[in-house]
Amino acid sequence: MCLWFVFLMITRTVSWLRLSRRTETWKTAEILLLRHQLAVLQRRQPRRPNLSWADRALLVTLLDMIPQARRRGLRLLVTPDTIVRWHRDLIRRRWAARSVQGKTGRPATRRNIQALVPRLARENPGFLRSQAEAILACDFFTADLLDGTQAYALAVIEHANRRIRILGVTLHPTGEWTI
Repeated sequence: MCLWFVFLMITRTVSWLRLSRRTETWKTAEILLLRHQLAVLQRRQPRRPNLSWADRALLVTLLDMIPQARRRGLRLLVTPDTIVRWHRDLIRRRWAARSVQGKTGRPATRRNIQALVPRLARENPGFLRSQAEAILACDFFTADLLDGTQAYALAVIEHANRRIRILGVTLHPTGEWTI
């Protein structure tokens, strides 16, 4: 299956290079998309075309390059709703695989800490309000992009005004990036 995807990418890249002399890349992407649809239809499948994951990846990548106004006029094998469903399924499978490993989520808070926080709030109710100007909370989170990659973001919330600030976004977080 992986070799099939590599083969598709190589053949489409060669076709792309052949058509790359044109000034507008979205026209090239549209031609490649239509050629690939023809190739799928010529596989002589008994009923409707059965798209492999490599076909889906290529269709989504090429469709991303075509302007939305032009996309509406294309006759495609799949509807835009189908592409959104593919993306949802991809994200669902990714998170399902991660949750099986047991490494997701925040670790459980110990019971003594759970008891300490309400007690401190009762004993000194104005403490948090008086210190709110100086309190910042940081967090890393991920965002799944349409092409299946993940972007890592560093965010800070200011407790005084509840403003969230995104300090940075990267595809490859390193130790230097967080400093």
